[in-house]
Amino acid sequence: MIFARRAIQNRLDQLRTTLGDESIQKLAGRLNTPGKDRLAAMWEVVTFHGLSKLGILRDELPLETGRKPDIHFKSNDLEITADVTTVSDDGLHEINPAQKLQELIYEQQVKLGLPDAGMKLDIDYREERSNRGVKTKLCLPPVKRLPELVRNEIVPKLKEQIDAGARVLHVPIKNETTSLRLIIDPSKPTFSTMSYASYTSPSIRDKNPLYEALKAKAKQLRKAPGIVGVIVGDSATGTLEDPMTGSIALTGRAIAEEFLRQHSSVDFVLLITVREEPHTCYQAHERKMWLEADLVPAKTGDIYAKLETLFRSMLDAFPIPVNMPINASHRAKESGFGWGYHGGFRMSGKRARFSAREILEVLAGQRTAEEINEQHKALHGSGHSISMPQWIDAQLRAGRLPSSMSIIKTDENENDDWIEFEFGPPDAAITPFR
Repeated sequence: MIFARRAIQNRLDQLRTTLGDESIQKLAGRLNTPGKDRLAAMWEVVTFHGLSKLGILRDELPLETGRKPDIHFKSNDLEITADVTTVSDDGLHEINPAQKLQELIYEQQVKLGLPDAGMKLDIDYREERSNRGVKTKLCLPPVKRLPELVRNEIVPKLKEQIDAGARVLHVPIKNETTSLRLIIDPSKPTFSTMSYASYTSPSIRDKNPLYEALKAKAKQLRKAPGIVGVIVGDSATGTLEDPMTGSIALTGRAIAEEFLRQHSSVDFVLLITVREEPHTCYQAHERKMWLEADLVPAKTGDIYAKLETLFRSMLDAFPIPVNMPINASHRAKESGFGWGYHGGFRMSGKRARFSAREILEVLAGQRTAEEINEQHKALHGSGHSISMPQWIDAQLRAGRLPSSMSIIKTDENENDDWIEFEFGPPDAAITPFR
C-alpha cells in the first residue's frame, strides 16, 4: 500500500457513520484481496475520508442512466459528481514482458545448477513512429510465447556451453521478433542485471494508460449533476511521472487537457501521485515522500478556484505516503500484512528496542532465531552488525536479565511498535556465585 495499514483502517472507521456498514465492508473486502484493485480501494478510502470532512458525501448515488459514480459531494457553494480511478502500466508490461522473461530464465538457471545470480540480460527495442508520436516497443515475443523462447532457444545454448566447460555463458538472439543478449557469469554470484529502454513514457496524447482510464470513466459520468470530474490515483504509471529534461514524453497534465478537450461532459481531472526526494550516495536516512496533486480544469473561473481550495483541504487529510506507487503495486499483489520493523533495532549501552511484531512472532513460534539471523546476514552481510537474537544472547551470556521493558507506540503512519529492553548488571540467578 502507498499508505500505512493503520492509517487506512482509521479512515475506514471514521467513514462508517458517513457511508454505512455495507459500503465499508465492500471497501474492506477489496482491501483484503490481493491484486491491483487493492490500490484502487485505497485511493477511494482516503478520497472519501478527505471529502467527508468538508461537506455532505454520498457514495454510488444512482444516476438516471443507471450508473453509480463513486462520489456525490455537496458543500455550501459546490456540488460535485466524480469517479475515482487508478492508472498503472500493467498493460504496457504485458506487451513488453521483460520481467517475465527474466523470471523464466532464472528458473532454468537454477535447474541447470548455475548460481542464482550473475545474469546480465540486455533487451533491444524498436520505435514505431507516426505523425502523432513515437511508441517504444521491446524486441520480445508475446508473453505467451516466452516459455517457448526459453525452452527452444536459450536453454539448449546454455547446456551446450556448460557441457563444453565454458566459464562465462553467452546467448545472443536476433530474429524477427526477438533481439537480446544474455550473459551468465558464475563468478559474479551476488547480483543480476537487466537493461532495456523505457516504454512507459507517453508521447501520444490520446493513446496511453492515463487517457484510456479517463475515457472509460467519461462514459460512466454522462448526465451526472453538478461539476463532473475524475480523480486519478497513481498505481505505478509513467504517465504521472515528471518527464526528464529534454524528453519528448508528455506530462499527465497535457494528457488530461487533451481528454477534457475531447470530452465536454467532464469538467475537471485531479491527478494525484507521490514524489520522492532524489537519492544520493551519502544519504543514510529514508528518503522523504510527499503527495503531489494537479487540478486540470476544462475552463477557468471562480468555480475552479473553489475546487482548488476544496481539493487542497481534502489532501491535507490524507495520510503520509510510506511507499512509492511502484513498490505499493507489487506489495498489493501479495498476501499477508507486509513487514513492520522486522530486522531493525536500536541499541544504546544496555538498552535496545526491537520490532514488537517480530518478538511476538518468535514467542508464538512463527519465526525462529535462526531465520532472523539468516535474514540479518543477507541484508547486512556477516560481521557488519549483530541481529536481535544475537544481542539478547550476548546479554544472557554476560549473566544479565531485563531490568525493565516498555512498549513504544508509534502513530498511524507506521506498521509496527517497538519493545524496549533495559538489561541490568549480572544477576546471581544465572551467574556463578562470586
